[in-house]
Amino acid sequence: MALPQVAGWLEHARELREWIDGPGAALPELERLNQVTERNVLLQLEHLRAHPAVAEAAVIAIPDDKWAERPLAAVVLKEGASVTSDELRAFLEPQFAKWWLPERWSFIDEVPKTSVGKFDKKVLRADYAEDRLTVLGN
Repeated sequence: MALPQVAGWLEHARELREWIDGPGAALPELERLNQVTERNVLLQLEHLRAHPAVAEAAVIAIPDDKWAERPLAAVVLKEGASVTSDELRAFLEPQFAKWWLPERWSFIDEVPKTSVGKFDKKVLRADYAEDRLTVLGN
């Protein structure tokens, strides 16, 4: 969803929507915009795959006491490769805002995939929730 780069446009659109449909009518659209933005950030962080030591990488949102959610990077290294989470974070720093960067990392053997070969982030989230991932970082 592309939004015009006009200051205050989103606020006026919300006011118009509430005027037409009643108070609170715009909340689902704003929530959807937040979800789309979060999803785009997580997908862009998967740029980790461009690192020479990384075979696969998937990024999921996990609960955080201070920020509600923060990214966790699940990384599969290429055979024989070695890299630290600090090195991967430094690799991402030039391309991303500091607050986008993962603070938590998990080095795994394989990213779970669906029957059509896409990353199955539901499985990663469940693995995290059930403490089946070894998580590094704060």
